[in-house]
Amino acid sequence: MTKKKFLSLLALGILLISFYRLISDFSSFQPYLNTIKNGVVIPIATGICIAFVINLVSTKFDHLLRKAGLAQRFVRPLAIALGLLSIAAILAIVVAVVVPEFIKAISVLASSLKKFVGEYDVRVEEYLVAHPALRPTATVIRENIAFFLQDMSDWTREQYASLLSDTFSAMVLTIKSVVTFFVSLVFGIYFTAGKERILGHLNKLMETFLRKDTAERILHVGHVADEVFSKYISAQCLEAVILGGLCLAGMLLFRFPYAPMISALTCLSALIPIYGALVSAVIGAFIIGVTSPLSGLFFLIFILILQQVEGNLIYPRVVGSSLGLPSVYVFIAVTASGSVFGLVGMLFAVPVCTVAYRLLREKHSRKTAGKNITAPDGPDGREVS
Repeated sequence: MTKKKFLSLLALGILLISFYRLISDFSSFQPYLNTIKNGVVIPIATGICIAFVINLVSTKFDHLLRKAGLAQRFVRPLAIALGLLSIAAILAIVVAVVVPEFIKAISVLASSLKKFVGEYDVRVEEYLVAHPALRPTATVIRENIAFFLQDMSDWTREQYASLLSDTFSAMVLTIKSVVTFFVSLVFGIYFTAGKERILGHLNKLMETFLRKDTAERILHVGHVADEVFSKYISAQCLEAVILGGLCLAGMLLFRFPYAPMISALTCLSALIPIYGALVSAVIGAFIIGVTSPLSGLFFLIFILILQQVEGNLIYPRVVGSSLGLPSVYVFIAVTASGSVFGLVGMLFAVPVCTVAYRLLREKHSRKTAGKNITAPDGPDGREVS
């Protein structure tokens, strides 16, 4: 037995033993797996996503700075800095628009509910004066409501300690999430700054351990994924800005309240295909309907018409034309991925499905290349192209 074969068998044996230990006593390995997932996998994966977004923006500045004749060593750092500042400025504008309007909407909602409860009691009392026979039933209902509120108050008091514990856990989780985000941001900046070197190392690894045709296929899949995701993010952001701008213009034209907040919410929710627009419509109609039910109904009609325009005119031209994915596959991908992976699945469903769709089409084209395939006849007897 050669030394190389012995080492291969030894490595295989170690992997098999490790795998057996893992499946036989998974609970003992779970803390280590969670540590690896939370401390390594999630920050690096998030950093790659952040680097992809930063690269999309910084590439534009990179071309502009090169055209301006800036020294080569300053182009990449300045482009990344400008890209980060641009993304931070957009997020700051959205927060500055949404948060004050959201606080205002909550205060109006609370005052409206308080006013509604007061008017409700007055009207119920007037109705009972006119119909005294219903007073015993109304008294029983009021007593049951009072008992329910008292039980809720007692339960809240009993759960006070656990509520404090849950609040503390939420604060710890928030701090961990913030730390993870900043670690991922640092990873993203390093990935963007050294993307050529990292890609070069990955190419060398594939050339070393994989066959040439396998490495070429992996590189082709990566190229297709990069192209699809870049087009999808750019087109989806452009479509969201267009939809948010049309929503703001329409709300100002029809004098709906909370126009900046609801328009910003519509713009953000448009990043989620299909379902994002429905969520923003329901939330906007509810917020407006609290102050004026008729205005809420009119807003719902307005936003539904706007979504039809967006779905039939804007989205196919801006997003659909850049990806080439049929709408039925978009719906299936978003629904299935959302049910399995939640919000993250909805965000990545369309580009992932587009990559798979394009690769399958390429494989089909290669398989049928050189074959004489006759297209089926159409209704008029001619071949369908």
